[in-house]
Amino acid sequence: MYNNKMAKRHSIIKQTNKKKRSRSRSRSRSRSRRLNQKGGKPEIKAVVIANHDKAVYSIAFHPTAPLLASGSFDNTVKLWQLSADNTPATCVATLERHSSYVYSVAFHPTAPLLATCSGDKTVKLWHLSADNNSATGVVTLRGHHHIVWSLAFHPTASLLATCSSDKTVKLWQLSADNKSATCVATLEGHSSDVVSVVFHPTLPLLASGSNDNTVRLWQLSADNKSATSVATLAGHSSYVTSVAFHPKKPLLASGSFDKTVKLWQLSADNKSATCEATLTEHSNFVSSVAFHPTLQLLATGSWDNTVKLWTLTEHDKNVICHTTLNGENNITSVAFHPTEPKLVTSHRDGAIKLWDFKPIILKIINDKKLLFLRMSALGKTLTKRLTTHPHSGSPFVSARANTEIDARLGRALVDNYHNTSFTRKQFNQLRTMLKKQGSQLTASDARMPNWPQSLSSKRSAMKLLEAARESSRSSRSSRSSRSSRSSRSSRSSRSSKDDKHK
Repeated sequence: MYNNKMAKRHSIIKQTNKKKRSRSRSRSRSRSRRLNQKGGKPEIKAVVIANHDKAVYSIAFHPTAPLLASGSFDNTVKLWQLSADNTPATCVATLERHSSYVYSVAFHPTAPLLATCSGDKTVKLWHLSADNNSATGVVTLRGHHHIVWSLAFHPTASLLATCSSDKTVKLWQLSADNKSATCVATLEGHSSDVVSVVFHPTLPLLASGSNDNTVRLWQLSADNKSATSVATLAGHSSYVTSVAFHPKKPLLASGSFDKTVKLWQLSADNKSATCEATLTEHSNFVSSVAFHPTLQLLATGSWDNTVKLWTLTEHDKNVICHTTLNGENNITSVAFHPTEPKLVTSHRDGAIKLWDFKPIILKIINDKKLLFLRMSALGKTLTKRLTTHPHSGSPFVSARANTEIDARLGRALVDNYHNTSFTRKQFNQLRTMLKKQGSQLTASDARMPNWPQSLSSKRSAMKLLEAARESSRSSRSSRSSRSSRSSRSSRSSRSSKDDKHK
């Protein structure tokens, strides 16, 4: 009987513990769901906005109008009117003058002009109508002896660059009315097909990627009628498929058949470059790379059916794959919208997909805020003074800071959060020390020049903290000596009073 009671009691306890464990698991699941909704990887779904009959190899946004151009293996170029609510786009024109695959399309940055190139060895210029609902072919440029793979307009000059399987890059000078173009230079140096070409947005520099596994940098002449090869960047182990310049930093990205993306840091004279980072997250060859025009984002498309968005930090060696978008088919090209947080991808199955990555931007900002709050002791006081500014170099600027030091310290801490691992106490000490130096502290202060940059490494900042500790120790010792003197004087006064009373 005793054994039966004990067994019954044991079973009851076991069932109770089981219920407790299940409740705990459910609570943890609900908590993880809440955490994922707040700060987990955002769910970004693509909208198929357009389709070709065959693979789409190139896409390009119009710089100002809601217009998209696509080039396809069906030998056509299509113009798509984009909707405001991300619904499927409307095809407003189909351009059919090419006799082979269309490999690249590009809009002129200011003129109503579209350029296309093809496997038929030609480059065509199209004049857009005033309402952007049609385009008329104005000239066919002949000069390459093989497939023309890629083309790019110069951002400010009347210049067009094209590259081909004939191992050359050609520079074409556009006429004043943009109805004709003359080949002013043929750049030779690659030993295999040249498949990608891009102008630097501000510098007289051109980059070309080739099947000889290299990227070449070309220095343009003052009149843009010639160019000289100034550097050959060797590092990829297979074909270079795509190249792109960063819009502001001296940085070049290259994608390759070796499944990697390399980031190259340009030298001060722009005549050489050093590989700063190699991104190896893709599992198939990288077909396209693109920098966002204003945000610190890099998009890479691959034949592993994914697009990866990488965030760039203040130091370009720290590049983080923030989000992977599943394209469900081979990615052939990626392009950022010039003003909105949108990305368009083209696919081997003929689909064109639109991705609204605003949730990703919000999550990046929130992640930085969380890291900032975890690592610093500024707390609510400083975070109330911080606001998100979409066009600044750093996502944090001081909105209502009553002192310059709060703004600088906040920016420095966030800009360098990847390179620091301070404790809350250390950050608090650092801020206290900087506060003691007063509002007179400026970047040109002889006592501590360029102090926000001195936070770029933990070692340099630790020196500041050591100085802070020394000053605090000296102040404590002075306070303790003063207090000891005051205590001795008080004791002596009390003893004298006692003597008098006696």
